Amino acid sequence: MLPADFLDDVALLRRLYTRRFAELLRETGLNQAEMDVLLFLANNPPYDTARDIVRRRGLAKSHVSAAVESLAEKGLLARVYRDGNRKTVHLELKPSAAGPVARGQALQTAFFDEVLAGLTGTERRVLADFLHRIHHNLKEGAVHAAV
Repeated sequence: MLPADFLDDVALLRRLYTRRFAELLRETGLNQAEMDVLLFLANNPPYDTARDIVRRRGLAKSHVSAAVESLAEKGLLARVYRDGNRKTVHLELKPSAAGPVARGQALQTAFFDEVLAGLTGTERRVLADFLHRIHHNLKEGAVHAAV
């Protein structure tokens, strides 16, 4: 059984993660949704559509849409069509996104190193395996619940 405060810990993790980005967001003029989109695209190259971001990152469709529009206007993101498919819009980071992305990734690394401090490499790998299995179970549960 998970500890009773597990959900509180998940919420705390999210709040602390978001706070970690406050200074970078001020400096870049980006909001958290925009940074989340940039980092998702940088960290997950095979997943390059707004739909992928909504599904895999769990962000609201309206937030992703607004972030993509804003990032395109700021010259950080390009919308492209591939293979003559005019239905699917793929998102590509522009070179101007490299600085904010690198700084965001450094913040992510530092944050998770801090959260996982004291865990050995083996413990981190075991934790990652557990989280992958929990993710699978959650996806399966969502499939069964939707039926």
